[in-house]
Formats: sequence, C-alpha cells, structure tokens
Amino acid sequence: MVRHVLEGSRFDPEILKQVKRPRDAIPLSQTAYRSMWVPIEHAKTTWISVVIPLWILAVDQETKIALIGNRAEDAQKPMAVVKWHIENNQLLRADFPELRPDFKAGWSDERIFVERRDRSKDPSTQTSGITGTIQGARMDVVLGDDVQNRKRALSDTMNHADQENWQEVIENRVVDGGICATYGTLQTARDLIATMSRSPGYRHLHLSAYDTDGRYGQKGAPIWMPRKRLKLARKRQGERRFARKYLNKSKDEGGKQLKAKWLHFA
Repeated sequence: MVRHVLEGSRFDPEILKQVKRPRDAIPLSQTAYRSMWVPIEHAKTTWISVVIPLWILAVDQETKIALIGNRAEDAQKPMAVVKWHIENNQLLRADFPELRPDFKAGWSDERIFVERRDRSKDPSTQTSGITGTIQGARMDVVLGDDVQNRKRALSDTMNHADQENWQEVIENRVVDGGICATYGTLQTARDLIATMSRSPGYRHLHLSAYDTDGRYGQKGAPIWMPRKRLKLARKRQGERRFARKYLNKSKDEGGKQLKAKWLHFA
C-alpha cells in the first residue's frame, strides 16, 4: 500500500536517495495520482493516513498535507495519531530530530504546524471532509481515506458532487511531484474510487482479503486476517456484502456486473 502511494512521487525513498535536498527530487519525479481498494480491517488508515504523513513530514518539513475523510472528524482520528508520534515517539525523534511541533503556530486535531523555514499561514497538515474546504491554494499531498460513506456513494446527486469536487478542485491543488490519492473499501461500481480507478493518469491497486495472485506468499491464502475470521464474516454478512467489503468485487457471484439498484440492498 505504502509503495503504491509513494512510488514515482518526490517522496519516493528511491528518488530521495539520489538528491541532497528533498526539493531537488521534484525534477526527477512526477505527480502520483493513485486510487486503491482495500478490504476493511486491513490497517489501511494506519499505513496510509498515519505512516505516510509521518514519513513525508520527516523528510521535508516544508510539505503541506491534507487528510480528507467522509467527515472532517474522520480525518481527525489519524491526525491525532500523527500528532502523538511527532510529540512523543523517541525513535522517530532520534532518526529525524528536525521534525518538531510548532505549538505557537498551531497544534490541534484539525491542523498542525511543524517547525519550518516557511512562515506560511497554511498548516503543515490539515483535515477536512469531502464537502469541506482546504486552506491554501497549493498542496504537496492529498490523502482521501474512505471519503464516501454508503449513503453518499448511492446518491446520484452526492456522488456526482463528490467526484466533481475531487476532479475540479482537489486534484488541481496538488503541485508537481506531489501525491493525490483516494483509497478505501468499494461502495458501488460508480463510487469515487471506482471512477478514479478508470481515470487517465491514475494508477489503481485492487487488494482483496485473499492473495489472488501469490504476490504476498501463497496464492489463495489470506493476506492479513485469519482464515477462520474471514469464514465467519462471509457467513455473517452474506456473499454479496462479503464480496464488496472484503474482496472489493464489483461483480456478483454469478459474474454479472452489478447494477446500481442491486447495491441498495447489499
């Protein structure tokens, strides 16, 4: 998951190895437009909404990041973890001593500032909901974690508005060499992530609860959750809901493409 998001951007460790200063990586990189389906309970938020912001702020304190959730409150949960690590993680401090909170500039679950040369009024990291606003005209990184809930994805009006906002407003804020990523669990075959997965310029990663091609070890084996737990989830939730939430499938068990009206009952 982490490699999928970082690869090719100026925050890619392989690119950073080639330069002396983080900003020097911009000419060697390209903007990383990413979409990703991840099953529920697979540590998606920890790896992408916590680990990636910590890495990016550690290597370049001048970076500006936006964490976007369905609601601002959803994005504030990983932000609280990011804050804690910057304040308290001594192992992080030992490797990146320059990463320090700027309490005077601002330090809350809504927005944080780290010590930096740039005296911009825009936060180092801020949170927003999909219908909210982002402070600042330009962002280095936008991470959209489950930006649509089931209700928004099933509503033609809200789904269209979310996609317009993402493509017309959010994407255009991201600077060269940055990251614009949306990731979560499949809601419908026409939701924001599904649409972006088909959008030119986006690189898509489709993860299932099972190792479908053997890339993680054994083909057909669970990649994270115990097999017994997955079997119980399948039994409890039924085939169609299990396929959507744990396999990120946009087809029913018979192989037919899902129709929008079916998803109201899934």
